Amino acid sequence: MLGLGLGIDYSLLIVSRFQEELQPDALEQSVIRTVDAAGRAVFFSGLTVGIGLLSLLWFPVLLLRSLSIAGAIVVCISVAAALTLVPALLGLVRASIVGGLSHHPPGGRVCGGRSPAIPCVTASQR
Repeated sequence: MLGLGLGIDYSLLIVSRFQEELQPDALEQSVIRTVDAAGRAVFFSGLTVGIGLLSLLWFPVLLLRSLSIAGAIVVCISVAAALTLVPALLGLVRASIVGGLSHHPPGGRVCGGRSPAIPCVTASQR
């Protein structure tokens, strides 16, 4: 549960910063600025959580020691995924994150086109 919560939190932080930094003609620079700003916050947040979890190693209870080690490993994996995988995915799906339905004409149909299993969505009329 800790890994899921941290992974979602860190990913949302990076995605929201990417939306602020996105320039239509400079995707690579937008990703670099995003990781520079939000990546630093994610790294230090993960470092803080990891240090807090590793402090449980000082207690003589074996359960707390096990939770400490497992939690620290999960935090490291979450931070690594947020700093490497999320920016790579942002470069691939930037149109879905920024565009959404707002760039389609009112009343138009938006279809995935990649698979017949993807349903079509009718945009709301304004």
